[in-house]
Amino acid sequence: MNNVKIMVDTYKCTGCSICSSLCPYGYITVRDGELGFPVPHLIECKNCGNCIKGCPFSDEHNDDDDE
Repeated sequence: MNNVKIMVDTYKCTGCSICSSLCPYGYITVRDGELGFPVPHLIECKNCGNCIKGCPFSDEHNDDDDE
């Protein structure tokens, strides 16, 4: 499963909601996690990858896919 919950260290999440706004299905919300800090919460995932590409803490954020 390649989605923001798996790919992103939720301890680094700033709660910016970029992942939520990029999900074409509306399956991601941002809410307080176990430690009270905002983390992405997946309702479901179609593995489109939009959230990963947009998240500043994802390893894939800075990949150059335009070649």
